[in-house]
Amino acid sequence: MRVSHFVLAVSLGFFAFPAAAEDLPEAIAMSEKAERLAPRAAWHLEYGESRCRLARWFGDEAKPHLLIMEQAGPRRQFTLTMAGPQIRSFQRSESFWIGMERDEPLKEVNFFGRSELNGVGDAIIIRSHDIGPTLKRGTVRAAGIDLEEASSIDRVVIRNGRRIVSFEAGNIRKPFEALNQCTDSLLARWGLDPEQHQAFVPAYLLDSASVKGRIEARYPRSALSRREEALVSVTVIVEADGSVSNCMVENATPAENLESPACEELATARFEPARNAQGEPMRSFMSTGITYTMTPRPD
Repeated sequence: MRVSHFVLAVSLGFFAFPAAAEDLPEAIAMSEKAERLAPRAAWHLEYGESRCRLARWFGDEAKPHLLIMEQAGPRRQFTLTMAGPQIRSFQRSESFWIGMERDEPLKEVNFFGRSELNGVGDAIIIRSHDIGPTLKRGTVRAAGIDLEEASSIDRVVIRNGRRIVSFEAGNIRKPFEALNQCTDSLLARWGLDPEQHQAFVPAYLLDSASVKGRIEARYPRSALSRREEALVSVTVIVEADGSVSNCMVENATPAENLESPACEELATARFEPARNAQGEPMRSFMSTGITYTMTPRPD
């Protein structure tokens, strides 16, 4: 039996092609086949000890749906969870399509987590969802979600064949701005300077292939025997000399028997330290995700 254990988060770029109007989220959401879920309540932002969670209820009272955006640190990517009765068919599929930015066509997702939320039902989880262009290594940036890109988001649309579901969220810039403020508070809690992270070059894991191999070889046996899968968020504090001084792990999905060895392996990993706007090494962080799954990831 072939087992694909996990994947360290890597930003994947997409080739840019002109988008046909009919491929954009609004056009797809307005089609006769679409199930449009209206919001039932305001956005709720949870300030956790080691993560920030933005959530909102959609649909009617009899069939509630939940949309969650979550971060374990201020990144351009976020974990996206969609749950509710309309999600069941997506959970059972091999892949589906998703779109958020009004000027970007839907993109295929063929690697995602499956779970169940109490009181809501079946859920699908995208570990590291990107908005905006992929930035090259060494690019100076602000920590957190790109708010200009967030301004172009009015809904979250998912499609699988004829099945279309649209979370009619309204413009999402202000909710994401609040999420950025929450992740800034995480930086301060970790003893890092949020202001310094408004223009910086992130830390970079130099020996990612070696680290991946070591963690991959240590899929927890108790979880493997139970065929348990999980999505895990990992954040490390990287000192100015590239050493790791702290590591935090959060499970994005329920995992009774799966304790990841990621922190143990990352403790001795080699990092290129973050740099400030002047190009000087600085104390910073790196957040990534690990996916444990029994299903091989497509190449």
